Amino acid sequence: MYKNIILASSSPRRKELLAQIIPQDNFIVIGSNISEDILPDEEAKVYAIRLAEEKARDVITQKKIGDRSLIIGADTIVSLDNEIIGQPKDNADAKRILEKLSRTCHTVITGVALILTGENRIIRFAVESKVWMKELSPEIIEEYVASGEPMGKAGACSIQGRGGDLIEKYEGSFTNIVGFPVEEIREALAKICKG
Repeated sequence: MYKNIILASSSPRRKELLAQIIPQDNFIVIGSNISEDILPDEEAKVYAIRLAEEKARDVITQKKIGDRSLIIGADTIVSLDNEIIGQPKDNADAKRILEKLSRTCHTVITGVALILTGENRIIRFAVESKVWMKELSPEIIEEYVASGEPMGKAGACSIQGRGGDLIEKYEGSFTNIVGFPVEEIREALAKICKG
């Protein structure tokens, strides 16, 4: 069906999760380099899907990917009261984000774009999960930020790591919260392969 499968992400978490669907020897990883600026009045779901597609298209352009390649782009964000929260810029930003998310229910959204080159075929979608954060004391936030784990994580929290202790409960796909909704991507891959 296709010659190459490319994950347009340098995230080790996404690589591990994709390997649950496709053997690791059967895909390659190429990181993208795009602007993650939010457009005026852009909704969280639209933003996540747009970034996922832009990541995939950036890889196609920068590596001059030929026909019959399948490119998988994904981007995960947190949304709280319609505010888009991405990855923290530094430790101070991580503390600010965690203070904001303390005692809230927020939404984790992963936008996904699958592009089959040479056929002008694309599937775009987003998966949403709800996460309830515990009340986080300044001491807990300080200790967690000092661990370094919040950096590079949407919402400054890693549910599969130490950050799992900060979460009261969640609803929806666990792998979506990690950053790569495995079941939904498996279904989309089956669709795009069938044509």
